[in-house]
Amino acid sequence: MAHDYRGLFERWELAIAGKLVREFHATSRALQRDELDDLLQEVLLHWYHARASHDPMGKASIRTYMARVVRNKLIDLIRERESDKEKVNILADPTETTHDGEPGSTTDDAGGDLPEPEEAREHRDAEQSLQLDLARALAHLTPRQRALCQLLLEEDTSMVEASQRLGVPRTTLYEELKHIRTVFKALGLDAYLR
Repeated sequence: MAHDYRGLFERWELAIAGKLVREFHATSRALQRDELDDLLQEVLLHWYHARASHDPMGKASIRTYMARVVRNKLIDLIRERESDKEKVNILADPTETTHDGEPGSTTDDAGGDLPEPEEAREHRDAEQSLQLDLARALAHLTPRQRALCQLLLEEDTSMVEASQRLGVPRTTLYEELKHIRTVFKALGLDAYLR
């Protein structure tokens, strides 16, 4: 059931929140159990309380700031949902029986695979957490800063090559790199900086 938010939010606020909620809902399995309207309501409520903290004299426009706030809220919701799922998995009592009822099978009575080993799950969880942390950090960067990250990290490009490919002077890229480092440090991702 759609809600009427027109008295509380501007059209552009509803458009930004709706677009991001649809994108995250479509790409995150953790959020697909939620209804779109419920997610929208949750992020709009969060935005309602957070929008007063926008600094109009700061670098980010109110729209950019809102998109950042909504993205971060959605990332937090993904973490919550995944954490809740892990709690359920931990509380479950897996049984290890063969179809004949004998111990030692790698499938359960229904023929499905048993839960993955603890070490593998911890590795997968750490990797997912890192991906979410990096997504949060990248959300704080400009498109040019994200492109610079991709060139330097994923494609292992030198600053000279990055400067040529982006068509930007190296001195500007070094300033962009300082900003990237500041964002990563602020989010506690210092370990991933070279």
